Amino acid sequence: MALYSGDREQCYTSEKASLFPNEEKYRSIRIGNPTFSTKLLPIKGAVECLFEMGFEEAETHLVFPRSASVDQMKLIRDSIASERDRRLGGRQAASPITPTLPTTPTTPTLPTTSPTTPSSASAPVVSAPPPPQPSSLENSMNFFATLQSNFQHVLLYENLDLQQKALSRIPEERLRSEAEVQLRGARAEDPDCKLGLEDFLVLELLRWFKQDFFSWVDHLPCSRCSGATQNSNPLQPSAEDLRWGAQRVENHYCHTCRLSTRFPRWSQ
Repeated sequence: MALYSGDREQCYTSEKASLFPNEEKYRSIRIGNPTFSTKLLPIKGAVECLFEMGFEEAETHLVFPRSASVDQMKLIRDSIASERDRRLGGRQAASPITPTLPTTPTTPTLPTTSPTTPSSASAPVVSAPPPPQPSSLENSMNFFATLQSNFQHVLLYENLDLQQKALSRIPEERLRSEAEVQLRGARAEDPDCKLGLEDFLVLELLRWFKQDFFSWVDHLPCSRCSGATQNSNPLQPSAEDLRWGAQRVENHYCHTCRLSTRFPRWSQ
């Protein structure tokens, strides 16, 4: 099944990151990587498992930050490997090989090495069959399920009430004015500029969203003393978190107050 292929890729990824924690190339996974998109992405729960290990979303990669716990990643990796071995062992035990009983011989077999030592029949060594590989149909079905899930998620953005709430937070007039200034400047530098007002409006919206709308932070300040915190083991999402699509909740732990500050990772 595709599950075993996904397990191997997850274990390989975490193994490299734990063995070479200072190598940047082993601390990130390019989302467009064919191995990621064909062996991990179609497996339900695989990406969530990487998040549990400590990987975080970037623009084009999943990144294992230096502040994340390598021990936590190793623990989950070992759990995956143990579960995979258990399932593989169960599959093999479920299909025991029954030896064919020999027919009654008409002529006894005489020993050839020693007349006083009876010969013993050695049973043939049968190697366990390799785990079945995912078929093209199975891969297609997994890919279709992923597409269907993402399609349903995208439909959320067609909700008119949610669109109005988003528009109420966006300073549209200011962004449009700044986009017009950028457009005039671009056309002054290049009279053949093919970009229009909508293009610069999108760029201004992106700049506002990343620089003004929210703040980038590695560790949240403690909600009690405002002191420094450290990433710890993730917390269980509450019913309210799950209602709004937060499958993962970061745990920013303050060693002074011994208090966890929750940070749900919303998916919308």
